[in-house]
Amino acid sequence: MPIENASAFGIMATGPAGELRDFQEKPERPVPIPTDPSRAYASMGNYLFNPPVLLELLEQSNRRGDTDFGRHILPRLPHSHRVFAYDFASNKVSGVQPNEERGYWRDIGTVDAYQSAQRDVLGPLPRFNLVNPKWPIRGDGNRMPRRMLPPAAMAPAGTRHFAVGASANAPISE
Repeated sequence: MPIENASAFGIMATGPAGELRDFQEKPERPVPIPTDPSRAYASMGNYLFNPPVLLELLEQSNRRGDTDFGRHILPRLPHSHRVFAYDFASNKVSGVQPNEERGYWRDIGTVDAYQSAQRDVLGPLPRFNLVNPKWPIRGDGNRMPRRMLPPAAMAPAGTRHFAVGASANAPISE
């Protein structure tokens, strides 16, 4: 994450093996990555916990009256448990095309950001193609591949970059 944008996120400091050493929620002065002072390690908001550990942490926080995961629970973790961060920038997805971002991630905390992320994965040259046979997305087993509508189908409505639900039925003619 560019350091100038990092104060909007939870920021981590890690050791050489990826162990979490510090976590600050939306700090005024984010801690830069030691090897790249122009960037900071930002939390993507994806966490894996051993269930009994998470229950223990939540019960402790509840007793203290702490209600914010990023401000109360995560900052305490590296001082009481073994916690590791995953460097998503090093993530490799097979089948990524030259027009795609190798480590695609977006914060979708606002409606505008959510819509922007939706547009990123739509169209003939998406920033990250979710229909990649070398990187299947597992779901409930009832997923249909996305459908790309020809431009002529969208022109009358003046709509661009949208998704159609799996149960949708509409006659399309060119």
